[in-house]
Amino acid sequence: MDNEFVAYSPEMQEVKKLISLVKGINVNTIIMGDIGVGKSLVAKIIIPNAIVVYGDKPEDVLKALKNFDEIIIEDFEKLPSSDLPLTEGKKIVATAKKRIKDSTLDRLFGIKIDIPPLSQRGGDIAGLTKHFLSKAKKELGIESDTDVYSVTPDISQNCHSLKRCVYQALLCGSISKEQLGSIMEEYFYAHIDDDDENYKPFLDIFDSAVINANYRKFKSQLMMSYKMGINRNTLRKKILQLGKKLGDE
Repeated sequence: MDNEFVAYSPEMQEVKKLISLVKGINVNTIIMGDIGVGKSLVAKIIIPNAIVVYGDKPEDVLKALKNFDEIIIEDFEKLPSSDLPLTEGKKIVATAKKRIKDSTLDRLFGIKIDIPPLSQRGGDIAGLTKHFLSKAKKELGIESDTDVYSVTPDISQNCHSLKRCVYQALLCGSISKEQLGSIMEEYFYAHIDDDDENYKPFLDIFDSAVINANYRKFKSQLMMSYKMGINRNTLRKKILQLGKKLGDE
């Protein structure tokens, strides 16, 4: 199966079995799940050479159904009408971010695949993190000691956000002071508002990052104040001003 497909959890092992089944038979399939769970990847594994069309462009969908034997319809829920002219010999795989009424699904699709979010299949998070990390190192040409355990996974958008945080962790581990300065300059430039004072908000971003990093490193406000070279009361005041809650006090 495609080397992009990670299936450690019981839920994704079941999806893997369904994929193997669907690849070998001429049946229409719909894949449902939240953003970033891997619906498009699964669709491509099932019919890798299919033309891809989108539900918000119904004219393209109709043309594809008329002219091609294998079609992937992304964002199927956006089709203004699900009354598709189905023809013998066609194989359709659709993806949808939200559930569609069962009567429509039963009429159009013989197989339904539900992919749960990463929050419900924790067994896949480490495997996906490792996969994205290996891919990022190769794509970016970075030799790094960054590993799975040094990445704080963000699964708010499933694989999309997890992949972003992996690349971010890898880049942060290899960035120079000059590059960091350049990134900060570009960020500040993009967010400068001519009508507002901007120095204080930007300074708060810096202070917040420094305080977070020190707390992650030393786990104690007492040690933080010593290492940062500032009075403990001054540090506590700054933490309160930033609206932070640190665990030791």
